[in-house]
This record gives sequence, C-alpha cells and structure tokens, in this order.
Amino acid sequence: MNAVRIIVGAALVIIAAIVGLYFVIGQLGFLPNWWLQIDYLMALAVVLGLVFASLRKRDIQAAGLDRIITRPYLETNILFYGFLFVGMLFFWNWFDLLVKAGEQEGVHHRIIWIIVDASLPLLSGAMGMFLIRGGSDR
Repeated sequence: MNAVRIIVGAALVIIAAIVGLYFVIGQLGFLPNWWLQIDYLMALAVVLGLVFASLRKRDIQAAGLDRIITRPYLETNILFYGFLFVGMLFFWNWFDLLVKAGEQEGVHHRIIWIIVDASLPLLSGAMGMFLIRGGSDR
C-alpha cells in the first residue's frame, strides 16, 4: 500500500504543479488553451484527493484523534472538506461546460474556475506531499 500512496502522492504533486503553473503562466497569452485537457487531470486529482482524504479521516477517527483539536485533526478535515468543496464546484462547472459546448461562459463560471484553479493546486500539493512522506499521522 505504501508504493500506491507514493505513486498517488507524486501524481497529485505533479497535477498541482501543472494546474498552478498553467493558471499563472497561461494568463500571459503566449501558450495555447490547454484547459480542456487539464480538466481531466483536475478531475483525477479531485477523486484521488477525496479518496485519500477520506481514508485519512477514517484513520484519525479510528485512532481516537478526533475527540480533541490537534494538528492532524485540523489537517485532515481541511483537506477532506476542501476537496469536497472544490470538487463540487469543479464538477458542476465542468459538466456545465461539457453540456453547453461552444456557448459563451458567464461571469459566475469564470469566477468559479478562478476559485478552483487557485485552490486545487494547494489541496493536491498538500495531500500529495503527505502521501509521499509516508501517509501517517501517528
């Protein structure tokens, strides 16, 4: 299981770097629009992040560390609910984009993309580094 955690952690860190760098550098205008391809990586990061954040949350509860506010408890809940929040925004916006292909996006869609594109690298990077370091709060 440790090898899987390290591979998933590395994938999450790589996706975080791709999204974060493209979010900043893509605004300069000299790169082609790759967001449609990056969206698939972002979907993978949200799903993997939710799976491993829920596993971490389950481990925290099983160890009895959820009865008091500790650093692992806060980290776990911030990552879990952060991935939930960003995942709901991402999939709502992405599915709307796929269904209404070719139509002009509204301002609210662009604001949601900014929130998702700025938050996902932070969450994925944090979860990825946790998994690479061994994935244990004990």
